[in-house]
Amino acid sequence: MPAESIYIFDACALIALIEREPGYERLETLLRDPAVESYIHAINLCEVLYDALRRRPDVSSHRVVANTQNAGLRVCWNTDIALLTRAADHKARWRRVSLADCFALALAQTLGGILLTSDHHEFDPLVSAGVKSIGFFR
Repeated sequence: MPAESIYIFDACALIALIEREPGYERLETLLRDPAVESYIHAINLCEVLYDALRRRPDVSSHRVVANTQNAGLRVCWNTDIALLTRAADHKARWRRVSLADCFALALAQTLGGILLTSDHHEFDPLVSAGVKSIGFFR
């Protein structure tokens, strides 16, 4: 992964961390580094909540959010017109990328950070096209 100081987790990154899937160690290391700022957009957090509730209907959504924040991820709760239009532009251009991931990418670009993902099927074409704000954790 690039040596940047701002990282944006997409849903698969946070799920990998929660479920201790391959690559989670790299994510934990970033979250422990005091020089690193880590974020997740509320829409991507919603995807994580949906995944958790689908797997285990008795999961507490409040606990998932609290654990996310306690892990060191800052949740971007607000969406202004600039972020909204940037995400919409990405969705229009990169149709195969989910709308939620377009928000994650827009947030990464807005903050000057790197989007952490394992979604090669969605993001490899963007990387090949020269989009620099994407990093794969596995």
